[in-house]
Amino acid sequence: MKRMLGLVGTAAVLLLGVAAADEPGNAIRGSAYARQMCAGCHAITADTAPSPFSAAPPFRRVAQKDTLNAESFANWLGTAHPPINGVAIKPAIAGDILAYIRSLGVAKENAQNNP
Repeated sequence: MKRMLGLVGTAAVLLLGVAAADEPGNAIRGSAYARQMCAGCHAITADTAPSPFSAAPPFRRVAQKDTLNAESFANWLGTAHPPINGVAIKPAIAGDILAYIRSLGVAKENAQNNP
């Protein structure tokens, strides 16, 4: 009986893991990645600070793009974006960074609607 409960518990954890993999990225992890990998060129916060590299758009501006989705963002990072310290960005990390970028748009919208 204990073994059966253990198998059921293991199956439940595996199913939850599969479900979690299909969810959008994690904004908290994305914020950490952005500080580590993106902040050298991009302004990564919702404030009005300019990007350290003038050609790199601030994340708050990227957050305003309605057509941005995880797949196209990951593809763009892997093909059109200049190399980031010679590191290829995995799709899961791109999803986390995109979730963080989207959170900046939500934060700005909330601030405008609740002065």
